[in-house]
Amino acid sequence: MKREKKRSGFTLTEVIMTLLVISSIFFSIFYMARKDGNKMELDLTMKRIESFFSKYSTKAHYTKNTILIDFEFAKKIIIAKEGDKIVETLKLSQKLNYEIVFDRKRNPNFQVEITRNGNLSRSFTLYILNLKKRLEKKITFYTFQKEKVLKINLYTKNREIEYVDILDYHYNTSKVGDWKEEE
Repeated sequence: MKREKKRSGFTLTEVIMTLLVISSIFFSIFYMARKDGNKMELDLTMKRIESFFSKYSTKAHYTKNTILIDFEFAKKIIIAKEGDKIVETLKLSQKLNYEIVFDRKRNPNFQVEITRNGNLSRSFTLYILNLKKRLEKKITFYTFQKEKVLKINLYTKNREIEYVDILDYHYNTSKVGDWKEEE
């Protein structure tokens, strides 16, 4: 009577299936970590911009000096100046794009003054877009003249917003339900 030998190894199919399961788990984790990393980058950028403006609004109010804020979106920086002297340069994330719509045009460079009272010389909205040019967040800057206090509102998109023309979106599109205010 012959005895059959038992195989003690894996078949090629078992090895391939095991590798497929392990690699799909690895790529799922990688995708989720990357998605969370992009969200964190976006949130950090929003908070840094808000903090930058709050800091210089407070400084202008207490020192009674005017501070000029320059947005240079090609370089992805924001510059604070007192007179001709650069006080601070805030480097923005290279993973994002930025747009300010003002006076019915897109502004690759934008300048706003923080007055001696800590107010803004003009109100504006900063849109933050991902590298695929989709709107992700927006920040509105304005002052209440009666209160003499800078107001900054941070918004997150409520739904996917297609980027076609930022001018059309800003001035003409109904935005009800597009944004929710962050707390």
